[in-house]
Amino acid sequence: MKVLKRSLLAMAVFVGAAGLAAVQAQQGGRGQGGGFGGGPASLVRSKTVAADVKITEEQQTKLTDWSKEFATKAQEMMKAGMEGVDRTDRKAMAEKMPAVAAKVSAAAYTELATVLKPEQVKRLRQIEVQVAGLRAFNSADVKSALKIADEQQAKIKEATDGAMKDGRDLNEEYGVTGFAGRPADADKAKEFDKKRAAITKETLSKVMATMSAEQKKTWAELTGEPIDVSKVQADMAAGFQRKPKDV
Repeated sequence: MKVLKRSLLAMAVFVGAAGLAAVQAQQGGRGQGGGFGGGPASLVRSKTVAADVKITEEQQTKLTDWSKEFATKAQEMMKAGMEGVDRTDRKAMAEKMPAVAAKVSAAAYTELATVLKPEQVKRLRQIEVQVAGLRAFNSADVKSALKIADEQQAKIKEATDGAMKDGRDLNEEYGVTGFAGRPADADKAKEFDKKRAAITKETLSKVMATMSAEQKKTWAELTGEPIDVSKVQADMAAGFQRKPKDV
C-alpha cells in the first residue's frame, strides 16, 4: 500500500537521523514500531522470527493487519516526540530519539500482547535485542537491567564508536545503505554478512569484558537463545524493497 510505504519512508528519516551506534544500520534505519532492531512491528513480519516465536497462521493474519495500522500510529508518535528538534542537528536527534523510540516500542508491545502469548512476547523482546546488536546498549531498559555505571558506559561507547566506523566503512565498501541493507548479489551478501557479524562479535567481546558475572548473566537473559540475525535482517531488507502495491 502506498500509505504504508510513505509511513515507512518517513520513519526512515526519523530513525536514520538519530545516528544510533549500530553495525546493522550505519547509514540510517527503517522500521515500524520504534525500538532498536527495526522495532517489534517489523520483526513480526520476518518469517525467521515467526518460526522462532512459533506464531500461528491465525496470529500471523492478525499481526499482518496490525503492523500496517501501527506503522501510521508509530509515525505520528515519532513526529510528536521529535517536535521542535532540528532534524539537521544529528546530536540533538541522537539524544532525543532513544526515548521517543522507546515509547513507540512500548506501545507496540502493549498491543502485541493482545495477539501473542506472554512467552511469545518475551521471546520477541529477546530477538529484538539480538537484532539490535550493539545498539542495544543505547537502550534505557537494557542499561537499567544491566546496571551499567558511567565509567563502564564510557568504555562501551568507545568500543561501539569504533564498530560504528568499521560498519560505515563496510557499508561503503559494498555500496550498502538503509536499515538491514545487504548487497543484491547473493555471494557478496554472504561476504557482507560474515564481515558484519565479525565486527559485532569482536566489539561485543570487548563490551562483555567490561561486565561482571552478574551483568553477563543478565545479558544472557535479555538475549535468550541465539537466532540467525543475518536471516532476520535479510527478511526485513526484502520487505522494505517490495514495491508499494506488494506491501
